[in-house]
Amino acid sequence: MSASINTEQVNSINRVAIVGFDTFKMSSGEGLSIGAIMDMTKSKESISNLGEKFYIALGDQLGKEMGWQVLSIDSVKGNPYYQELYQSARGKTKTRLINGRSVTTEGIAPAKPMRELTKAQKDKLIKSLNVDSIIFMDSLLAPGKTSSIMGTFSFEKYRVTVDTFTMHNIASNTPIIEIKRKVGDTPDKVRSNFSIAGFSTNPSQKEIGLVYAIKEVAKALAEEIKKGGNQ
Repeated sequence: MSASINTEQVNSINRVAIVGFDTFKMSSGEGLSIGAIMDMTKSKESISNLGEKFYIALGDQLGKEMGWQVLSIDSVKGNPYYQELYQSARGKTKTRLINGRSVTTEGIAPAKPMRELTKAQKDKLIKSLNVDSIIFMDSLLAPGKTSSIMGTFSFEKYRVTVDTFTMHNIASNTPIIEIKRKVGDTPDKVRSNFSIAGFSTNPSQKEIGLVYAIKEVAKALAEEIKKGGNQ
């Protein structure tokens, strides 16, 4: 994990907007497999709804932890200049040499192409949204603790690893926050998914567990920001 925090600049932030956000569900690898998550996201509509719940959970928790006013998803999506940028950025998720599937949010651009905007474009977006700073984040979804009974029944919880979290404002030419590879905790709350032979019997619990995992990594990010990071 690495973290670079411009504490002076961060302390002047009150109002923020998450303008680039997507997650990637890992399908293989020790500690990095999301398993059969797709059993509860069959349709395009449900995939979009899941991404939106992740986005809202991240914003709500960051706002709570940092005391920031986080612009609502509808306010971001409804901004004309943001939609102009979104149309050119949509579908351009980060290329990964691993198995899995991206979960994006309808109307919200993936982090990578938005992070690659010019300084002038970022500044214009900040002014257009009437915020102090804009946030970009991509992450990996993976199972946390998994237990099984007689090899047939399993209970899973989830965790999130931040791939890259960056924050920009007009005053600085470089990110005022850049955090990479920050691992969130597995939620302590009992939000386990009950499955039989790999098939979910309670998709809503899996969804709740994933949203809690997003909240946990938001807490971890806030702790790192308050600590001031490392160089």
